[in-house]
Amino acid sequence: MGNTRYIMSMGELTRKDNSLCFRKNGRNVYIPVENTKEIYCFNEVGINTKLLDFLSQNHIIIHFFNYYGGYSGTYYPKDHYLSGKLLVKQRICSIFIERRDVMKKKKELNYNYAFLFYDVNEKRVQKVFKICKKYLSHFQKSVFRGEMTPSKFIQLRKDLNQVIDKDEDFICIIKLMNDNVFGEEVLGNGGEVTGESLMI
Repeated sequence: MGNTRYIMSMGELTRKDNSLCFRKNGRNVYIPVENTKEIYCFNEVGINTKLLDFLSQNHIIIHFFNYYGGYSGTYYPKDHYLSGKLLVKQRICSIFIERRDVMKKKKELNYNYAFLFYDVNEKRVQKVFKICKKYLSHFQKSVFRGEMTPSKFIQLRKDLNQVIDKDEDFICIIKLMNDNVFGEEVLGNGGEVTGESLMI
């Protein structure tokens, strides 16, 4: 079973020989197709039909979201469409749209919705996991998400800062505001970006 990869940066995604190449800030990040199941693009990402054909051959699904976090659409390989998985996947992605609508109705509560990704030293994984689970819902491996009030976010950040080593560990929190604008905060050292990273 392949990994889900998240592209948070602006850039261009293309086919390079038998792998994927994401170009950002004048440099290339290579993504192996062998262990990639689907890709989420949370920023402006350029593509072409050559890439779509390559993704289809390798059974990779790609989801697109606009700059403000709104769901734009999904590209499914032909076999997924014929097998009936299309409806299921569309339903999963539509959750983002429903969340946005719910947030608008709850403006008076000042709720935010957050995604949290972490890559920390093994010695601190359990502590970080427990803290994240206290405030958010476990989504996938080192990914959490859920509704957050501003006061809970302050406490989450405080708890995490008490256990992580900022020279070794990396935590990224994507905050969906009521007006659907992304805010990003990084705690610790992000390190080098490689094709093995789940988030680019």
